[in-house]
Amino acid sequence: VDAGARAHAPAAPPAYFDLVLSAETIYSTAALDALWGALRVLLRPGSGHALVAAKSYYFGVGGGVAQLVERVRADVGPDGLARFEAERVATVEDGVSTRREVLCIRALEGAASLMTTASSRREE
Repeated sequence: VDAGARAHAPAAPPAYFDLVLSAETIYSTAALDALWGALRVLLRPGSGHALVAAKSYYFGVGGGVAQLVERVRADVGPDGLARFEAERVATVEDGVSTRREVLCIRALEGAASLMTTASSRREE
């Protein structure tokens, strides 16, 4: 687990989660990093999903859906395989305000090593 994920992940996650819902939580790069750090260790490997609803881009602060998708796709294990996948499942454009999107982030089997690493840190 990288230093960024450790800084933002809960100190003692209670368990894996099958579903995490999030809205308007990636409004800056710092908030985006905090959310991604938590999701990385909390989603159940192989079946955990997060639905993240957010603006496509938050002007002036750097957060947004594309930045979160980049982080998800860049998260690979030591074997080079992806640990998570992200899919845009909805886009809402009302013609008045900024476009909003809903992402579904799924933890793949390779994500299991993240929780194992986090658990072993707590036991030290």
